[in-house]
Amino acid sequence: MDPEEIVAAIPLTLFRKWKAGDHRQTRRGQPLEGVYERSYCCFVVPISEESSLSESLLKFCVNLGPSFPFLRSIREEGGSAELFLSWFTENNSGNRFGWKLLNQLAEGGIDFSLDVYPYLPQSSQKV
Repeated sequence: MDPEEIVAAIPLTLFRKWKAGDHRQTRRGQPLEGVYERSYCCFVVPISEESSLSESLLKFCVNLGPSFPFLRSIREEGGSAELFLSWFTENNSGNRFGWKLLNQLAEGGIDFSLDVYPYLPQSSQKV
């Protein structure tokens, strides 16, 4: 699928995109070896500092609701849609992702990935 179709159908701020067959490159545009095997789009998810992470994600999913048929069609054609959350933490932390949020993700055919990046003091990092 052409990334331009995805960008036109998803009412979010685009972060990065490429099309299958494009030459690979770094985020800064430096060339890498090879070509991309599949098309890809990454969008910015707005997170409010005035509400919890779960509440912000639920609001995001509700607002994205009109795009759910399009997202499900991508999955039906063999593609995927994913909400990828990077979590940077210095201490033990957590958040409850309630059933309403998980239900909204399921309704949209959206996978949920959580990538945790713990802070490690310099003395404990492996070289």
